[in-house]
Amino acid sequence: MVDAGAACADLRNAPLPEEWFRSEGETEAEWSFRAKVLGDFCREICPVMAECQELALRQGEGRPWQDDMVRGGLSGHELVDERARDEERLALAVADDQRAAVEWQEYLQAALWQMKQASMVVGAGAAKEEARRVSNDRAREAAARLQAIRRERRERAGWGEAA
Repeated sequence: MVDAGAACADLRNAPLPEEWFRSEGETEAEWSFRAKVLGDFCREICPVMAECQELALRQGEGRPWQDDMVRGGLSGHELVDERARDEERLALAVADDQRAAVEWQEYLQAALWQMKQASMVVGAGAAKEEARRVSNDRAREAAARLQAIRRERRERAGWGEAA
């Protein structure tokens, strides 16, 4: 998670969270100076600045009509400009993020279903054995789905079979 490693997350040495946003009534000159100082803070000491900037771009941070924030070392207007320059790549990245979120939900559902199926053995004697066989078959189906999801993600990421 970007926030955990960000220099701004350490409140002992970083500007307070509200300081990353333009104050109401702050003049353009005051904000411009403060935004530069904040951007320098990011660029000089933050180990996850690039990741923070990428996340801000993917999330659509910054507005063309209002420069009111700094994120990933860039002001709101700079984020807008950067997003315009890299529009095609960002659109693909956002689509991939959305696909990954859906895929993660499918993965979790398959994992939960596998656990449920593996624990559903009721009855006695022959009925219990049949229930165990059905439960094991369903658990194997779920495990195969989990493996397929992992394989698809690895192939898409270029990891191959070893990862």
